Amino acid sequence: MANQAWQIASAGKLVLNDLGPLPTPGPKEILVRVHAISLNYRDILVADHDPAYPLKAKENLIPGSDAAGIVEAHGSESHWKKGDRMVLHPNDWMSGDPRNYIFHQTLGGASQDGTFRRYMLVDEERAFKAPDSMTLQEAATIFTAGVTAWRVLNYGEPKLVGPESTILTQGTGGVSCYAIQVS
Repeated sequence: MANQAWQIASAGKLVLNDLGPLPTPGPKEILVRVHAISLNYRDILVADHDPAYPLKAKENLIPGSDAAGIVEAHGSESHWKKGDRMVLHPNDWMSGDPRNYIFHQTLGGASQDGTFRRYMLVDEERAFKAPDSMTLQEAATIFTAGVTAWRVLNYGEPKLVGPESTILTQGTGGVSCYAIQVS
């Protein structure tokens, strides 16, 4: 299958381009065949060059922050194997401490190409095993909408939300729908 990606040609216009031959993974990288992506409101802001998004996208940026897929190839030091199902974390900010967050390193938002493509070369630290109980389409929604909703509902001590809580969500977007499902 061709190594293609949707790239931002101009504000609000995506074009499908051929990226050439498939890249070869480095020692701790994996080549992933993307099977599903999740469209987030942020992705629309980036593609539209909307001033509500605080960073400017590089020329020909591949948008998209969430994806799930299958490992096609792996580097010599990687723990992943061909055929493994994975879900991609859109950034390398794993601590959750906002002081360590580097905003412009999130996939598909400024200078880092994102997930709207058939194949991705990924640092293995950004990849997590897709839950066996989920389809790849479901798993692709975990990080941006799912983790945001989970974090809001489970923040603080004592826990603010419990079995008898009433939760009001605004709208029918990804975070609201996830909040309803995980509460």
